[in-house]
Amino acid sequence: MPQPENLWGLLKRRVWSHNFSSTTELKARITAVWNHGLEKKMLEKLVFSMTDQLRAIINGGQTQY
Repeated sequence: MPQPENLWGLLKRRVWSHNFSSTTELKARITAVWNHGLEKKMLEKLVFSMTDQLRAIINGGQTQY
């Protein structure tokens, strides 16, 4: 998952994998997923891919995003 949009998509899927009866439950789920539901390896991959994209742009290249 190299794009930031994929991070938001993953967050959305993990949040909405549950049904909510109140906004309080929804907020609690968003907080739980944000704080504990995202794997460290996936986040590291995202950070490293952004570094590669920025390096390519600085060097005058293009990215696929």
